[in-house]
Amino acid sequence: MAKQLALTDLSAGRGANMPGRGQLERGPVGAGGRLGRADRRKLWLPYVAAGVFLGLIIFGFLIFTYPVGAQGKGRGSPLYQIALLSSFALTVLALRPWVDFRRLFVLPLGLVLALGWCWLSVSWAISPADSIRRVAQATLVPLSTFYIVKSLGYERFMTMLRWSLVGALSLCYLAVFLIPEIGIQHAVVLTDAGNEGTWRGIMQDKNTAGSLCAVTIIILLFDAGTLKRALRAILIVATAIFLFKSGSKTAMGIVLLTAPIGAMVKIYNPKYRIYLLPLAAVAAIAIMLGHDLVTAPFRNAIYEPLSFTGRGMIWAGLWGYIQDHWVLGSGFGSFWSIQSVSPITQYSEYEWVRKGVFVGHNGYLDLWATIGLPGLILAVLAVLVWPLIKVMISKNLSRGRAALIVGLIIFCAGDNLTESTLLNGDSFLNVVLMFALAMLHLKTSIVPPIVDERRLAATSS
Repeated sequence: MAKQLALTDLSAGRGANMPGRGQLERGPVGAGGRLGRADRRKLWLPYVAAGVFLGLIIFGFLIFTYPVGAQGKGRGSPLYQIALLSSFALTVLALRPWVDFRRLFVLPLGLVLALGWCWLSVSWAISPADSIRRVAQATLVPLSTFYIVKSLGYERFMTMLRWSLVGALSLCYLAVFLIPEIGIQHAVVLTDAGNEGTWRGIMQDKNTAGSLCAVTIIILLFDAGTLKRALRAILIVATAIFLFKSGSKTAMGIVLLTAPIGAMVKIYNPKYRIYLLPLAAVAAIAIMLGHDLVTAPFRNAIYEPLSFTGRGMIWAGLWGYIQDHWVLGSGFGSFWSIQSVSPITQYSEYEWVRKGVFVGHNGYLDLWATIGLPGLILAVLAVLVWPLIKVMISKNLSRGRAALIVGLIIFCAGDNLTESTLLNGDSFLNVVLMFALAMLHLKTSIVPPIVDERRLAATSS
C-alpha cells in the first residue's frame, strides 16, 4: 500500500511539475516554469550568439559592403570572415560542450556526407585556397545554425527569427523611402529594358530582398507564434507589398506554390503515411512523363540567351563546362570569382558573363559544375529529399512545425532553379534551409538539453 501511495504521489508530482509535451516543444527550458538564476545565465549567451549570427546574415551586406552594390567584396572581406568565425565561436560556447561533448555532434549523417565530399573536392580544386575558404564557411554555417537551435530550443529561436525578419523588413521600408539611393536598385539588368528601379531595401539585391519577404510570409503563415491575428495579417500584407515591389519573379511564383503545399501538410495526418509510397510512385511516373515539358524552358534557355533575364547566357557557359567535367567538377567554390583561372573565362562567349557574374544563378548547375554529379546527388538527397520524407513519416512533429519546415524546404528548392544558394555558405536562403533542417533533425535528438528539465521542474514547484 505504501508503495502504491508513493507511486501515486510521484505520478502527481510529475504531472504538476514536469513539463508536458507542449512545454518541451518550446525548447531546453520548460515554458511554464520560473527560470532560476543559473538557468538565466545559461540562456543569455545563446541569445547573444543567435543575435550576432542573424545580424551578420541579414545585415552583413549593409555593414561590410560600401558603397552598396560592390557585389562580392563586402562578404569576402577579412573583417567579415573574422566576424563570422567569432560568431561561430559564440555558438559553440553557448552550447556548453564541456558539460556534454555530444552536443557538438548535431549534424545529420546525410549532411555530413555531403560536406565531406565538398572537403574531398578540395584535392582536385582549380583554386585550392578559395576552395578551402569557401568549404570552411559552408561547414561553419550549418554547425552554427544547428548549435543555435539546439541551445535556444524551437520556440525561443522562432520568436527571435520572426522578429529579426520583421525588423529587417521595417529597415527595408525605411531605406526605400528615406535613402532611395540604397533602398532602390537602380542598376538595370541586361534584358530588363525600361525597368524603373526595384526595391531591395537593405539587402544585397532585389532577389535577396524577395527571398527575405517570401521566407517572412511562410513563417507568418505557418508559425506566427503569439502574434494577434490582426497584426499577423498586417505584417503579411506589408511583406507581400514589398515582395511585389522587389520585382523578384522567382520568389513571387514559388511562394504562391509553397503556401497551398504547406497548408496541405498542416492538415495531413501522419497515420496515413502508408499511402505515401503509392503516391510517391504516381508522382515519380508523372515527373518522368512530364520531364520534357518541365525542363524544356531551362534547356532552351541554354540556347536562348535572352531567356530568364539573361540567365541563359550564364547557364550556357556552365553547361559547357559540366559536359566536359561532369564527374568531379572544378572543386567546391572553385568556379566563380577565382580571377583569370575561372573556367567561365573559357566557356562563355559573353564578356559581361566572364567579367561581371559571380554566381551561376542555378544552384543545381553550380553544384554539378563544382562537386560533380556524385556531390550534387549527395547534396540534394541530404538537404531536400530526405528531410521532406522525414517530415512525412514523422509522428513527433506538430503539424504547424511540419508545414513550416516543408514550406521553407520547398521554397529553397524552387528558388535554386534561378538562384544559387544550396550549400552556398552564408547566403540568406542557405542559412534559412539549414535552420529548417535543424528544427527537423533536433526534434528527435538524443543529446541532452542545455537546461535539465527535471531540475527545472523541481526548482519551479
